[in-house]
Amino acid sequence: LSIFLINSGQSWVAARKYILFGMLRDMSGKVIGPDSQEYENLGVGEMIGGPFEDTTGPALNNFIKFVAVFALVTEGLYDETPENTWQFGFACVFGSLLLIGFSKFGLTLVLNCVTSFLRQRQLQQG
Repeated sequence: LSIFLINSGQSWVAARKYILFGMLRDMSGKVIGPDSQEYENLGVGEMIGGPFEDTTGPALNNFIKFVAVFALVTEGLYDETPENTWQFGFACVFGSLLLIGFSKFGLTLVLNCVTSFLRQRQLQQG
């Protein structure tokens, strides 16, 4: 879904820039510019495409970085054939689920503890 959203957002933006720079021509060869109805129609696309890129771009970049680092770190665990290393595949799935659970619940718990500690410290100083 993220790849679809970022690609469709970039397509809207690219189409708008294509017309803005005067690169689109009609059947007779006349340049379609920013004062045309086509450009106005792409204004709606800009309102849709911009948020698509803004919301999915950072999430997708972090996911790609995480997968790349995880693959690099665990690369020595695997053989070319799965007869001896299938257990590591299940361990990776379990580790991924554990990380998802920690990021969902553990970070909230840590932030609550830090907030509570800072409140207690403010009360003691006051």
